[in-house]
Amino acid sequence: MMAGWLKDMTFAGNDSLALVLVLHVATTLLMVGLIWLVQAVHYPLFAQVGDSGFSAYQKRHTHRITIIVAPLMFLELATGLLLWFKMPFILSG
Repeated sequence: MMAGWLKDMTFAGNDSLALVLVLHVATTLLMVGLIWLVQAVHYPLFAQVGDSGFSAYQKRHTHRITIIVAPLMFLELATGLLLWFKMPFILSG
């Protein structure tokens, strides 16, 4: 069941497109939260690692964060492209 505001949208007859939109918004919001988390927590902690251990720490950080970020980025890209190509065009006159 789609929410009332979603049914009022142009593609109301297309529940699969509405689901893609909801999924896209959800992944975008997750990415925004993740970006803020990294900016506020991870990056400031890089300074605490020290020069001798920074390279290994950064390598582990990159590997671990990619496991979380890559699927979200792929899903966000895929749903964005689906919306781009499937969204009905509205000409206002």
